[in-house]
Amino acid sequence: MQDFVKIGTLTLSTSSFIVALSALMLSIVLLFAGPFGALASLGVLLAGMIASYNVNCVQVGKCYTWAWILTGFYVAYAALAVGIVLLHKDKLYQISHTIPMKRVKRS
Repeated sequence: MQDFVKIGTLTLSTSSFIVALSALMLSIVLLFAGPFGALASLGVLLAGMIASYNVNCVQVGKCYTWAWILTGFYVAYAALAVGIVLLHKDKLYQISHTIPMKRVKRS
């Protein structure tokens, strides 16, 4: 039998609640971490919400829609990454060939 934590109208599995709680604690710590703390905190909260939902979905089941949403995100991310590489391949090639390398003398 699985244990659940109920928060208002939201019901989470125990491990999903632990993921959400740890993301919240890390987010609070990052909030005071420096000039980009608020942005990092927001990113951690968003990632924590997604991870918590994912853990809950896997444990409870009924993940069909969530699986397709994640598939769409991954495909869009991969397409964006490939597009950026193809768009800037000349600049990336120049950068990779201008890095100075030390010559090693063979004895």
